[in-house]
Amino acid sequence: MEGSFDPETVYVSAKWMFLEALRGGFTGIVNFAIQNEAKTEALHRAATDVGIRLVSSTGAALPVDGRELPGACDIAKAIDSSLTRVEAHIAACKDQPLITPSLCIPAVQGAPGELIRALSDYSAEKGVLFQIHTNEHHVEVHWSVCTYGKRPLEYFAENGAVGPHTLHHHCTLVTDNEIEILRETGSAVSYNPLASAWKGDRAAPALAFAARGVRFGIGTDSTRSDALRLLETAETAQRFSQGMQNADFSCGAAWTWIDAATRGSADVAGLGGVTGEIRVGRRADFLVLDRRQPEVNPSWDFEWELVRLYNRDQIEAVIIDGRTVMEHSRPVGWDAEEFLKTNRDRAHDVVSAAPIVRCHGRSGDFRNR
Repeated sequence: MEGSFDPETVYVSAKWMFLEALRGGFTGIVNFAIQNEAKTEALHRAATDVGIRLVSSTGAALPVDGRELPGACDIAKAIDSSLTRVEAHIAACKDQPLITPSLCIPAVQGAPGELIRALSDYSAEKGVLFQIHTNEHHVEVHWSVCTYGKRPLEYFAENGAVGPHTLHHHCTLVTDNEIEILRETGSAVSYNPLASAWKGDRAAPALAFAARGVRFGIGTDSTRSDALRLLETAETAQRFSQGMQNADFSCGAAWTWIDAATRGSADVAGLGGVTGEIRVGRRADFLVLDRRQPEVNPSWDFEWELVRLYNRDQIEAVIIDGRTVMEHSRPVGWDAEEFLKTNRDRAHDVVSAAPIVRCHGRSGDFRNR
C-alpha cells in the first residue's frame, strides 16, 4: 500500500495517523521507512502542521536472497547512494526543532553485512539513531542461521550494528547470550507487545531487559495509537508470558512500564537529552489527565492506575514543546472533522487501488449463521 502513495497521500495519511496518536496520548513518533525526498518532505510537513515530535528515518535496502549474496560492486553502489541520501536527509531535518533524523535497515534479510556496517558506523559518527528490525520472527532467525551460521543479533554484532546509537525493534526471540550482547553494548530495544499479540509472535522478554539493565522503550509497530492501552498491554503481556508461570505478582511493578513508556522510550529514540521526563533542561512534552472520574477517584496508587485504569477519554490536553496541540480530543489550530470529511474518499480510493490481497475475507464472513 505504501508503495502506491504519492507525496500528497503521504501527507494526508501521516496527518491522519498523527491525529490518532495525539488523541491516544502520544507526544512523539519514531518513523521507520525508506522514502524519497518528496515523500519525506510531505511527512515532515504533516508533523509540523500537527505539532507532534518526530524521529524521521531514511536508509537503505539491498535484499539478500538465500546464499546468493550481492556482489561487491552492487554493495559499493548501495553504500554510496545510501550515504548521499542520508546526508541530504540529515540536512533536511536540521532546522526543524521537532524533527530528528535517523537511519534504518529493514532486517537481516534486507542488507548485506558491509552495508549494515557502513550505515551503522556513519550513524555512530554523526550521533544519529540507527534502527533495525531484530529477531522478530522464526522465519527471520531460521534464515539468518541457515545463511550466515548466526542468529540476526549475532550477525549485527559481527557487523558493527550494536551500540548506544542502535535501536533494535522487537527482539522477541532473543537468547540469554543475545540479551548480554544488548546489555554489554548499550544497545536499545523497542518492546512492541501489541504487535506480538496481533501477529502471534512471542512477547519480548521485557522483564529480563529490565532486570539486566537493557535499555528499552515501548513501541506500537503501527498497531494501535492508544498509549494508555498500550501501557496496559506491555504489563499484561509480561504477566501472561512470564509472571503467571513463576507466581510473580508484581511483574516489574507499574513504574517499570511507565518509565519504559516515557523516559525509556525517549532514551531509545535518541531523545533522552531532549524529553521523556519533567525536569529542568528538558522540553515540555506531557499530558494533562482528568483525575476526577470514578475509575480513579479516590486514588490509591497513581502509577498502577495509569497502567490499568486510565483511558484516552481522560486526556484533557496534550502539550508538546510547551505548546498545547490537543485539548479535549480536538487538535488546536486546525479542524480535524473537516480534514477527515475531506479525505475519507481518498482513504477508500488508496486502499482499493493498492495491490492488497485479503486472503480470508472479512471476519464476519466466517460467522456461524
